[in-house]
Amino acid sequence: MRLLAAVTVVLTLGLTACQTGNTVATVAGDRITEAELDELTAKVAEASGDELSLELRYSVLTSLIAGDVSEQAGNDLGISFSEAQLNSFAERMGYGPYLANPEIADLYRGLARWNALATLSQERRELTDAVLNVNVEVNPRYGDWDPTGQMPLLPTTGSLSVPAMR
Repeated sequence: MRLLAAVTVVLTLGLTACQTGNTVATVAGDRITEAELDELTAKVAEASGDELSLELRYSVLTSLIAGDVSEQAGNDLGISFSEAQLNSFAERMGYGPYLANPEIADLYRGLARWNALATLSQERRELTDAVLNVNVEVNPRYGDWDPTGQMPLLPTTGSLSVPAMR
């Protein structure tokens, strides 16, 4: 019986490790997987004419996290924007051409939401606190999340203990 219990624990831990091994980041309990990041990065590269690169992948991941954080923080405070408002803000930011592509439009609306909340946070201090209170966990291979900086997703060092993003 003990052997069966031990095997069950080992199998459970093994399956859990497999499930979380491809997690790039978790925002308020919602996972962003490597497959999602790869797929979205390829779509952004195709739409923008950019080459697939680590920089583009990093930029897409930063945008995904920022969009999710801003949505959660806005929800926590009862602040929401209509799709039309987000589209208008995205247009002003130069993201208009990407809104026509339904496969990547939400990424750019998320960036618009992030920037809209950043603008509002100058007037409403509780908004900054709400952003800081959103639980964000980033796989160390991809960096550290610091929403207070110019670059919220800080790249890793590339050392053996903290491998660089691939």
